[in-house]
Amino acid sequence: MDLISIIVPVFNSAQYIYDCVESVRAQSYTDFELLLIDDGSSDNSSAICEEMCEKDKRIHLLKQNHSGVSAARNAGIKAAAGKYLFFLDSDDVLHPQLLEMLYQHQERSGAVIASEGRYYADGGSFRKPHEWETDIKTRQVEESIYLNNETAIKYLLDGNREATLYVIGGKMVRRDRLEAIRFDEKLAQGEDTLFLYRLLEEGADVIVLFHSWYYYRMYEKGTSNIFSIQSCCDKCIVERYICRQEVEKGRIFNAIQKEEYIISQLMEWYKKGRRKQENGLVKYIKKLAEEEESMYIFSQACWINRLRFFMLFHCYLLYCIAHRIVICFPQYPQIQWEIKYKNMLKKKQLHESSKG
Repeated sequence: MDLISIIVPVFNSAQYIYDCVESVRAQSYTDFELLLIDDGSSDNSSAICEEMCEKDKRIHLLKQNHSGVSAARNAGIKAAAGKYLFFLDSDDVLHPQLLEMLYQHQERSGAVIASEGRYYADGGSFRKPHEWETDIKTRQVEESIYLNNETAIKYLLDGNREATLYVIGGKMVRRDRLEAIRFDEKLAQGEDTLFLYRLLEEGADVIVLFHSWYYYRMYEKGTSNIFSIQSCCDKCIVERYICRQEVEKGRIFNAIQKEEYIISQLMEWYKKGRRKQENGLVKYIKKLAEEEESMYIFSQACWINRLRFFMLFHCYLLYCIAHRIVICFPQYPQIQWEIKYKNMLKKKQLHESSKG
């Protein structure tokens, strides 16, 4: 058996950290080290972690001044000794056989990243999902899907909820493939999406376990839902980076797909800022919109979405009137985009056949 290093950033997680750690201790795969990185908690999280360390020698507590989740995860990567790194959030819980199944699938496939389905729960007390009661002996090892690099990138761009490649919680990664890739400590938002995308940029493939064995609590975790200039800036940096890289790699459809998302995100932020009457934020988002309009890839987006974008940021009243009209035809932009994509594929196929 190979050592698995489980990395758990901890910040004011006293309400949930016990359940999290106990779910790790209950794993059928026993050759692991659990690295708890206390990121300067002000509650009694650290005391709970110290108590757990005394219970189990496989648990280790690292402490640092409050520096953010990225710095905590990077500290965990630096301290890890395992062949595989598994990233776990301090308020989430694992099925007892998750590590064992991920390890088996990853060893067999050789995939760089392993993931699984999520069970979405509220932020209350942990309740074992009914589907977790199924006897593992009745399941087949083949209950997974292999994603080559190209497909995995598309899953990330699509925001596919089966693979959840846009978040790091529940991902097992081969340590020898990380090299210099680390979490960007300057970002408070989108750092995990960027981390995973950079792994995929380096050619990583993915194996996805079909079972929803990662218990994810749904509520406003940390700063993830804060609406501010900084959060919008960070998210925009990540999305633009991905879009730019897809253009450079020649994956134009992927880049257009990402640009469509950026356009919709900026529009939603702007409308939300106006509703909340946050003038400073509205001004900043308008600046981001002006930058976006000057980019080449913006001109490749669906024309009707570009029109909406222009009206929203340059004639808000006209946008509100037009929105009431076109809302009756919500499928039209998507139809236009699909036609554009099909035409692009035809051109690509013709080009490849002519080269052959």
